[in-house]
Amino acid sequence: MELVELGSLLTITKGKKPAIFSKEKLIGYMPYVDIQAFETGKIDSYTNGEKCLPCEDGDILIVCDGSRSGLVGRAIRGYVGSTLAKISANELDDLYLFYFVQSKYTLLNTNKKGTGTPHLNQELLKQQRLLVPPLFEQRCIVSRIEELLSSLDEGVKTLLKIKEQLKIYRQAVLKDAFEGKFTEKWRNNNAISISSWKEKRIFDLCEVVRGGSPRPAKDPRFYGGNIPFMKVADITKNKTPFISSTEFSITELGLKKTRKVGPNTLLLTNSGATLGVPTICTFETTFNDGIAAFLGLDPRSLLFFYYFWTFKTSDLRAINMGAAQPNLNTEIIGNVKISLPTIPEQQEIVSEIERRLSICTSINQTVETTLQQAEAIRQSILKQAFVGRL
Repeated sequence: MELVELGSLLTITKGKKPAIFSKEKLIGYMPYVDIQAFETGKIDSYTNGEKCLPCEDGDILIVCDGSRSGLVGRAIRGYVGSTLAKISANELDDLYLFYFVQSKYTLLNTNKKGTGTPHLNQELLKQQRLLVPPLFEQRCIVSRIEELLSSLDEGVKTLLKIKEQLKIYRQAVLKDAFEGKFTEKWRNNNAISISSWKEKRIFDLCEVVRGGSPRPAKDPRFYGGNIPFMKVADITKNKTPFISSTEFSITELGLKKTRKVGPNTLLLTNSGATLGVPTICTFETTFNDGIAAFLGLDPRSLLFFYYFWTFKTSDLRAINMGAAQPNLNTEIIGNVKISLPTIPEQQEIVSEIERRLSICTSINQTVETTLQQAEAIRQSILKQAFVGRL
């Protein structure tokens, strides 16, 4: 077997963005295979293909632009989008090439080019060296790869299904909690009726205020001081009920253009695709206009309301404000209704929620660890394949 640089065999043909799109498949139109269609297999755009690069089912495509640069996959018959390229190589079986490039994804993706939109480093791809056995042996190697990966993929599917079931279970736990099902026995033992729950609007319980964002963004007059400044990303990447730090800060001048809250304040993201995520801030901070704060809530109720808004996240995201950017104003948030039990029952409900969700979290962590192990096994299989050890 000969060890050669891929560039001596490889052809890379960049896709193009057509001038004419349609959401319907008109006569003579075929799918426009952009990055979304490439990853999901779901087509939402069609074009007549004028001046476009065609592809057939099974052609090999690679992502050339964006955060997924280096990702390789199989084509859907249509026309190749401008962020993708079609690749082929003389002397190589198509699937042999596909799995070899797939084995280099981490290398290619961590060595992208460009400071704005990242691009595939084509030279790095072409410099990769591989063994080129006869076509018959290439196909034998592909067959063995697919045999091994098939079993692995079945396991991964099961793990992903478990993750989805855990999401459903979490939501079911919260639903039962806020319907009083977890505390029926507690109420009986304490001679308390469900009628003690009182329906309230959020506005009846506290003040809802929105933050502010000093502009222009990154202006050194406003940013980089010693005052914490909470952004939506700080909240959405936090995986616990409590948040204790921010990535950004502002100056005293920036403080005049935003709002400050004290420790033990419940916050809720109210803008963008990740709206409806709550957190309890443990320190004094300012916050931007993509976040709402609840002022005057009883501190003993903070966790109860944290889990209430966690339960309501999907409902909040379903609200259509008629704008391209999803957005919740303080009126919408403040008019949300809640059935409110007594403080002791709230605390009992929180305890029951956390007991159940801690088990859910433990299972999810096991699933995540196993998924990481599965990916490591996948890479090991591909590595062994292309050094002739399968």
